[in-house]
Amino acid sequence: MMACGCAVVELASERFNGVLTHGQDSWLVQPNAQSAAEGIIKLLEEKPLREKLVENALRRTRKMNWANSARQIEAVLMRRA
Repeated sequence: MMACGCAVVELASERFNGVLTHGQDSWLVQPNAQSAAEGIIKLLEEKPLREKLVENALRRTRKMNWANSARQIEAVLMRRA
């Protein structure tokens, strides 16, 4: 979604630590329907915030590629082996 220019509202969880940054490239919300709805509405209503998230997310995704992702996974697996 980030690479497509969408403003991302995502559930805050450990799996996104180091991947998404609240208020910089995404809007992280508590894992419940009320928080998710409030996050979506916030980004719909606050154009400057939405544009900031999209711009930062696009910049961040330009640096990502599958080869680097595979190397990161390999490094984690090798540390645990």
